[in-house]
Amino acid sequence: MRFSVDPDHLATAAPTFTVAGAELAGAVDRLRNALAGIGAPWGDDAQGRAFFDGYESRAEAVATAADRVSAGLDTVGDGVDAMGRNHATTEAGVRSGLVAR
Repeated sequence: MRFSVDPDHLATAAPTFTVAGAELAGAVDRLRNALAGIGAPWGDDAQGRAFFDGYESRAEAVATAADRVSAGLDTVGDGVDAMGRNHATTEAGVRSGLVAR
């Protein structure tokens, strides 16, 4: 079994996660703002209140989950970047240790 790591490829791939997280966060913000601008189109009658009672908690749960996914993507991007840098640093140290002997 052979294992290899390309730190340059990791450095190139890392921002993809960060960008995806930022795009998701932006989409969630736009959705929240759009929904806030609509107001309460379901009305204040019995059916409207019943709809809102089921809608509100589910809508907030979806938005909260999307916020967490966005933050998670940003964290993954940071981790992939750190992994590439750490691997390159370790490789350089091992090589210099071998050359010095």
